[in-house]
Amino acid sequence: MKSSLTLLLAAALFVVFPAALNAQNAPGIERIRDVIYAKHDGVALTMDVFKPTQPNCAGTIKIISGGWKSSHQQIGDDGWPKAGYTTFVVVHGSQPRFQVDEIVADLHRAARFIRANSAMYGVDPQKLGVTGSSAGGHLSLMLATRGESRGHTTFAF
Repeated sequence: MKSSLTLLLAAALFVVFPAALNAQNAPGIERIRDVIYAKHDGVALTMDVFKPTQPNCAGTIKIISGGWKSSHQQIGDDGWPKAGYTTFVVVHGSQPRFQVDEIVADLHRAARFIRANSAMYGVDPQKLGVTGSSAGGHLSLMLATRGESRGHTTFAF
């Protein structure tokens, strides 16, 4: 019984997993993994960048977060590169180690990193959007509307 269940699970993974992998590495999309945008408190904060072969010079910052916890297992491009958008999938420090204010500050660091390196990724630093779902949605609103300590907002719509 146990071996039958294991075999069934393995067969299911062979059917589901390759489809998911192909969705993440679609033809014409270059994936750059684990780009470090900040380091602090002994933690390297990273993002994956999905670059289309025919970029439209605009970028999307996708925030991975559920319950203010971020995980590399949730990284995906949501189809944005197929429409020409370079997509920056940001993984942030998670609770309970990092509090929401610290996470928002790190997301501002990610946005500054993207803007500072925009030429390398083929995006116009003035053509960036931000998205996320669950806590990522909350954090995307915080990033888009909250001024930094210097009095600047990260995005101007």
